[in-house]
Amino acid sequence: LKFATLGTNIIIEPRARTEEYKVTIQYLTNTLTSKNGDGWSLSYLIPTYKKINSAGLILSFPNTATINSFSDGGIIFTENSNLKIGWKLSLDENKDTTIQAKYHNKINRKVDYIKIAFYSLLSIILIVALVLCIKHGYCKITKRLTKGKKDIMKTLDSREKDVINLLLKNNNQLYQSKIQKDTSISKATLSRIIKRLESRNIIEVRPSGNTNLIIVLDWFVKK
Repeated sequence: LKFATLGTNIIIEPRARTEEYKVTIQYLTNTLTSKNGDGWSLSYLIPTYKKINSAGLILSFPNTATINSFSDGGIIFTENSNLKIGWKLSLDENKDTTIQAKYHNKINRKVDYIKIAFYSLLSIILIVALVLCIKHGYCKITKRLTKGKKDIMKTLDSREKDVINLLLKNNNQLYQSKIQKDTSISKATLSRIIKRLESRNIIEVRPSGNTNLIIVLDWFVKK
């Protein structure tokens, strides 16, 4: 065989014209189809050739296709889940033969919509459940933490409590000189209070110039 392409056509000719033999050709192309609205049209031209008087043609369609019409003589069958139409043709030496078919390939998306609706509803339920869980869980945790901090505060004397409460009201840190001024505790007494709180690992003391920066440690703030 010898073949050539001419535009969108494939031309195949036998090399030996004196012999008769069967030729099977199979190829894939998208140039045979055209879209018309929701439908597709397929047209296949078999040109005249004096040495060829018969031919067989099989067209394969997607398994989602619905065939509306096709040229006379065709037989519909399925193979490997694909819809096919086959023709056994007697060719006219003086006239080209055209095979045509029209079909729809509209996929039924009801299942997809059901899945989308199901997963959307499931997502909403999970989000609502998560919000409720966080909301109620957070309230319970807050109560436990508040109770834990109160338990520690009960072990402090009144002046130690005054210092801690003042620190908590001022973003958990304050200069020692400011604490002394606001609490009216003497310098020596305040120094002893700060040492006791530091020894209990409730506060951190950072030297800063002529005074100290007193910081409540994170574990106590979150307690």
